[in-house]
Amino acid sequence: MAVFLPLLRLLRGSILFEVRGGYPERMINLCVKNGIPLWDGKRLEGAFQARTTAAGAKRLPELARKSGLLLTIRQRQGLPRWLERSKKRIGLLAGAAVAGAVLILSSSIIWNIQVTGNHRLSTEEILSVLQELGVHRGTFREGVDVRNVERQMMLHLDDLSWVAVNLKGSTASIRVRERVLPPEILDVTTPSNIVSTSTGYITAMDVFEGQAVVDVGDAVTEGELLVSGIMEDGNGKNRTVRSRAKITARVEDTLAVTIPLTQTDFLCRGVETRRSLILWGHAFSLSGSQPPEGLWKREAAVEPVPFAGSFLPVYILRENYILLEERQTTYSPLEAMELALEELSRQEEEKLASQEIIRREVTGQELEDRFLLFADYLVEREIGEEKEILLKNVE
Repeated sequence: MAVFLPLLRLLRGSILFEVRGGYPERMINLCVKNGIPLWDGKRLEGAFQARTTAAGAKRLPELARKSGLLLTIRQRQGLPRWLERSKKRIGLLAGAAVAGAVLILSSSIIWNIQVTGNHRLSTEEILSVLQELGVHRGTFREGVDVRNVERQMMLHLDDLSWVAVNLKGSTASIRVRERVLPPEILDVTTPSNIVSTSTGYITAMDVFEGQAVVDVGDAVTEGELLVSGIMEDGNGKNRTVRSRAKITARVEDTLAVTIPLTQTDFLCRGVETRRSLILWGHAFSLSGSQPPEGLWKREAAVEPVPFAGSFLPVYILRENYILLEERQTTYSPLEAMELALEELSRQEEEKLASQEIIRREVTGQELEDRFLLFADYLVEREIGEEKEILLKNVE
């Protein structure tokens, strides 16, 4: 009851009054005797001040005269006072009524959709399926058959093992659980050979299944057979197996980098932010609708407006225009070579990360408009690649 008392007083209205002279205690007793509520009472210098209801205040002048006190009304608060002051403001009252109706209507509409539990499936993919099933921003909550939506989502999204749709206020919470994928089963039945992917010479060879046709130290060429999946049994008949082996060889490789001596890039010269209010699906610009002049890159984000732990059908569209300035930079051959070496290092990390570099020879060549950098490598890497055997060829 203590929680609702302030709200009740706000609706019924309250009066702050003050009495002076005589004995305030006499008036307090008369108020109690006549059932007039008093609260927030306090003594002031030569006076007594308290609050009462709007209805109780109507009898205060009479009780003040009986007590020989001078009554002064200091403040009027609450809904009755607001209505009294707003009698001539019909538009304000109508607007408040419309706003209340909009809020009540909005609470029955889905304005926010939250998706949790997805990892392989993207949120956009799940929202797209929900859109097809009639669940999107602006959907009336009462028109959503939750159980049917759950069943249809399971039919549309094969990766789901479980889904729950919960509607609370203007928010639709979609919780999903994805299927646990079975481990990949190694195919040991399809016959295959192992061939070389590069030209080089073999440094190590471990054959787990199949018949090796080369040995450590042999030179091989790209596409050459290394391990055969066709084996001869004790009776002199051929049988096929799926070859498995780990074969390492030293091979030659080359990387090339080209750096133009004159390059065009773009500098950021500032950022302009534009905001728009999206209400009921319509955008209203708050800071100009025209994009800035010149070169720019746009980044945009839409954010819902929170209200009392829920969301209103109101969104803020924030657009950041990154202003760009075109710039041409001319590099000297020495500067271009340094850039080329940096790019070469990046390519090595990307393309040769799993390989052991035995030798590297780097050469550069300066042309009229660019600088070329070549790197020749001797690397050690696995070269075996599995190729399926076509049985008709075996016959």
